[in-house]
Amino acid sequence: MALAVSEIATEIMPTVSNEKLQSSTVNYILYTYAYVVIGILLILINIPTFMVVVNDKALRSSYLVLAVIFLNSGFMGISSILLGVKRLIDTVDGERCIDHHKCVLN
Repeated sequence: MALAVSEIATEIMPTVSNEKLQSSTVNYILYTYAYVVIGILLILINIPTFMVVVNDKALRSSYLVLAVIFLNSGFMGISSILLGVKRLIDTVDGERCIDHHKCVLN
């Protein structure tokens, strides 16, 4: 295998078109609101189901593992809502560049 010594490597700079910029903005908005909506649905379905399973003695003895799964899904809904709200709050001032030091200390 012969190595090409005399060739010059060039870096290809990608160009961002307006269409891609709009597409990324739409994706960002959809993902942010999807976190909030899915989190609300998870909370509305899983927390009441967990409460029903835990409060009924017959269901509690046979479906205890399922109750833990419902509780975990409820917590996942809460964290999903918090992540969506965090994404909304972080972009109020627009896109910001943060260096590594501030990122670690945040």
